[in-house]
Amino acid sequence: MNIAELQIQAYNKRDLEIFLDFYSEDFKAYMLESGQKITDGREQLAQIMTDSFGKFKDARSKVLESVVQGDLIVQKEENHGHIPGKVVTSLTIYEVKDDKIRIMWFGGRTVE
Repeated sequence: MNIAELQIQAYNKRDLEIFLDFYSEDFKAYMLESGQKITDGREQLAQIMTDSFGKFKDARSKVLESVVQGDLIVQKEENHGHIPGKVVTSLTIYEVKDDKIRIMWFGGRTVE
């Protein structure tokens, strides 16, 4: 199992401490299509995830496909519980350095 899959397991268990341990201190996240920065640093990620865990108590993610090449991981992920009665599917690209997720890009989002 790769680091991106492991952080999804921690997400699904709502274990914030383990979840955050997969990320570097200087972690950044971006929207793939626009390049907009949505997270800057692990501290900001902690606040976002604390809020998310409180607001979306039934949210779960599932990896549909995963490709690892060098320090990049590309995953097709399915998310439940953010939009009532809907499934959100997206592509997430992870850049890993020193066994930590350093950069993440989200894109290709569909809602069904």
